[in-house]
Order: sequence, then C-alpha cells, then structure tokens
Amino acid sequence: MNKKKTTIFCLLLALIFILSGCQLAKEDLNEPTQTKDRLAGVFLTTTWLDLFDSDRYIEENLSAIMNGREISPARRQQYEGRLYAKMVPSDDGRPHDFIFENVEGIRYFSAYVSVNGEEYHTLISDPGIVGGGAHIKTSDEGESIEFSGTLYLWPQINKNTTYYINPVYQQADGQIYCVKGNGWMIDSSSVPGASITTTLTDSVKTTINGETKAYTTSCAMSIDTMYRPEKIAVLQMDANGYLLSRQEYAPEALPDEMVLDAGVAFLIGETHAITPEGNAHITRALYQPGDASLSAFYAREDGLCIPVSVALLWLEK
Repeated sequence: MNKKKTTIFCLLLALIFILSGCQLAKEDLNEPTQTKDRLAGVFLTTTWLDLFDSDRYIEENLSAIMNGREISPARRQQYEGRLYAKMVPSDDGRPHDFIFENVEGIRYFSAYVSVNGEEYHTLISDPGIVGGGAHIKTSDEGESIEFSGTLYLWPQINKNTTYYINPVYQQADGQIYCVKGNGWMIDSSSVPGASITTTLTDSVKTTINGETKAYTTSCAMSIDTMYRPEKIAVLQMDANGYLLSRQEYAPEALPDEMVLDAGVAFLIGETHAITPEGNAHITRALYQPGDASLSAFYAREDGLCIPVSVALLWLEK
C-alpha cells in the first residue's frame, strides 16, 4: 500500500472512530444518571448496627496506626458499610417487600419500584408505626414524597431502651440498603407526650435525555411514650348522655368490628392504664356517627405499643 492510500485509509478509520464516538455519546445521554442514592426512609433497631469494616480499615491504615497518626473522621467514614435488604417478590414477580435478613427492627420507608416499564411507590411499614401514609407531589421540576410516623412505647420499670434511627437509601438499580444512624434512649421516667422527632430530608437529581429533575424525600420519625394499656372500655351513650351499655376488653382481644346498639348517639372509648408508680390513668376518646373506626393500642412485652382499629357499624335510625 503506497503512502497516499495509507493516509486515506487512516483518515477513514479516524472518521469512523469519531462518528462511532459521537453515536455512543448520544446513546449515553438516554441513560438515566443519578447524582447519588435516594433517601427512602428509616429502619429502627434496638441494637447498634456494627457495619464498620475493621479488617480493611486496619489493612489500609496500618502504618498510620502503628505510628500513632490521627485518622480523620472523613477517612473513617469511608469504611462504614451498608446493610442491604433482600427483595421479596409477590406471586406475579413484582417486588412488594424488602427485608433486612437476620436483623430485628422496624421498617418505615418508601421503595421506588419499576416493573415492565410501570413505575410506582410502595410504602413499607411494620406493625407499631402510626402514620398517615405517603404524600406524593409531581411537577415539571420533579417529584417529592413526604411521610411521617410515630412509634409508641410504654416506659418499663428499671429498664432503659435505646432506639437507633438508621437511614435507608435506594440505589438507581433499585437495591435498598441502610446505614448506621443515631440512637435515642427511652427510660422508665418518661411520661406520655415526651416525644423525640427526627426528620430526614434529601434530594437527588436525575438526568435523562439532557433533562434534569429533582426527587426529594422527607421522612419524619417520632418516638413517643404512653402508659401500658391494661383494659379498653367502650361506653355506648344515647342522645341525652345516658349510658346504654358498657363493654370491657383486654387490649389484645378487641374485636375486628363492633355492631352498635340501636339509639346510640355517640361512643366513649376509655383506655385504662397503670403508671409506673402504680396509679390508675384513664384517657378517653369521643366517637360520633360517621366515625368509621375506634382506635386503641395493646402493649408487647418488649415495650412497643401496637395500634388496633375496630370497625364501627352504626345502625341507621
């Protein structure tokens, strides 16, 4: 091949390479790019999550450790690990649950799921969380999701309980993981209303076809206390305020639904409890026609109070 033909051949190869590179760059623009992992919610545990990779830390910082040099907090943070959740599919193959295997805790997070081109949110909420559901707002600028929940505990005598609020994140590929969070202690001297609230808020930017949108998540988690419910009383009253009937239940034995007597104008729900000092404590709630359910709690031995809902069936007058 002469010099002239060689030059033309090289130019053709260069042109093909440039055109191919431009095509690849154009295709890459169609792939979603995410600035960081999306905040999904929280995972509450009563034990500290030890996710620190001590073996790698020692291996990579042995010289500094042996010479007594200080390791910066930012560098130590690089060795904090992640606890990944296992996706549990439903019968039709859709991911409908995410569990942290071999770790006891209470999940409260919103997972973003995409199946066969269909995208939706699913709110993972374990028993014990009292929340109002997720509020999603969508606009041309992006999407925001807000949700909040409260965990109720009863103060146990001579026992302190620490709850760790561990942030949960979701990767662009859909995987869910949590990282180590801060702990809050509930002691036996806590009284109803002594609540602690932690609000996590974060925003992620995603670019598709050159268009950037922001996805914001806000999760507010509160830990509150109540005296341990011992008995639930339901008082059915007529329009003049006279007592028609009174039923008492163990909190864990409340019925799923309650058919009210004829002539009932309103209900009074009483929660009877005993303070750590041994004193009686009663709280009352009023229910009127139109209220679909009665709310109560029962206490577990681990100190967690689980909400119970009883459907109210009002008889028409």
